[in-house]
Amino acid sequence: MDHIQAMRTFVRIIELGNFSRAAEKLNLPRATVSHTIKRLEARLGVRLLLRTTRQVQVTAEGEIYYQRCLRLLAEIDENGYAVLTSEIAPFRAHSCRYATLTGA
Repeated sequence: MDHIQAMRTFVRIIELGNFSRAAEKLNLPRATVSHTIKRLEARLGVRLLLRTTRQVQVTAEGEIYYQRCLRLLAEIDENGYAVLTSEIAPFRAHSCRYATLTGA
């Protein structure tokens, strides 16, 4: 799972309060969600969540990372939407013109 998807998984766990609900909403096995968070924590070198059999608590580092994830994911989503709505159409028109001129 890539880093952006790991960030989305982490955010979903925080928003829903546990791994099982996050896995359900993400349409992933719970083990995949758990493994993703373990790898994310290892990559970052910090503990993001404190897990018990009954609850998940966010660490201080996890809260900071959560806030950053929200901003980054919003920007990624916004940029993706901007590309789809404004930049692709002119590119396609230009590509068609280029293909016509070159005979491609």
